[in-house]
Order: sequence, then structure tokens, then C-alpha cells
Amino acid sequence: MSELELIKKDLRSLGSAQTAQLNRLLACEALLHSLIQLIDLPALRTLERHFDDSISQAMAQLPPGTQAAAVWSDLAATIADAIARRERSQRPSAG
Repeated sequence: MSELELIKKDLRSLGSAQTAQLNRLLACEALLHSLIQLIDLPALRTLERHFDDSISQAMAQLPPGTQAAAVWSDLAATIADAIARRERSQRPSAG
């Protein structure tokens, strides 16, 4: 096999590995979104605080150019939305 063919093979292998990794990440994200919907309000509030602290610590370990807030902020928004929905559902209805 020529060097060019080996490079092409390696690139295809890398592309397959990247696709598999992206699919794993998407499945994990879907699982997290589903689990967030099942957590009660006090636990969600605790999760929100812990997630905020944990993500801040994790981001501090990355160089500024690689801190992609848009990637993880969706999960923070999902937690905040779940909290807001639970709070609304627990309010006494007017009328």
C-alpha cells in the first residue's frame, strides 16, 4: 500500500471514530435531558448549583480559545427550564 493510500485509510478510520464518538455524545446528551425531566425540584436546584460550579472548574482547565460555552450551555438551560416548569406547576392556580 502506498503512503497516500495509508493516509487515506487512516483518515477514513479517524472519520469513523469521530462519527462514533459524536453519536455517543449525542446519546449521552439525550439521556441527560431525559433524566433532568425526572428529577424533583429541590434536587434540580442542587444539580443546577453543582453543574455551574463543575462546568466553571472544567472550563478553567481549557485554554480560552477552546472554551465552547455553546456546547455545554444547552444543558444549563435545560436544567433552568425544568426548574421553571416545576415552579410554575407548584404554584396555586388563580381562580
